[in-house]
Amino acid sequence: NAGIDLLSETPGRVIVAIESSNTDALKNLAADNEIPLNKIGVTGGESLTINGCVISLTELRDVHTSTFPRLFG
Repeated sequence: NAGIDLLSETPGRVIVAIESSNTDALKNLAADNEIPLNKIGVTGGESLTINGCVISLTELRDVHTSTFPRLFG
């Protein structure tokens, strides 16, 4: 499942969000510690963009808050 591969976190893989002004500092920290680093998207405004896919924050909020009630009542 591409969504799981893209967004799952494990002890060896995490997703972080930073201010764009901190990009170089994060790259340097990762390089200094031999940690692979990949940029997967950009947030801001009214949407989340990941690998060219744009998802509105309204849609993300609705899915986030409705999944458990929909599944479990």
